Amino acid sequence: VIEYYRDIERLLPRVTAAARRALIIVDTRGPWWRRWLRYGLARLKHFHLYYHEPDAVARIVTAAGFREAARVSGHSYTAFRFERTR
Repeated sequence: VIEYYRDIERLLPRVTAAARRALIIVDTRGPWWRRWLRYGLARLKHFHLYYHEPDAVARIVTAAGFREAARVSGHSYTAFRFERTR
């Protein structure tokens, strides 16, 4: 659901503080045509989407004391698994 939040620099530290040992984040941006379709539907339904670069998400979470244990990319997603280091 992080795509519904503009300010992930404030959101993700709160999420990581609540995670005990591991954290899984799935980025659902997908191909360009899927993003444009989702933007159009969001506009029709009067809400916003804010897609964030996977590397930016990883940087924020690792700065909060996690290490990236796995990253799996598929056709329409990137899934991360982070593990707490401290």
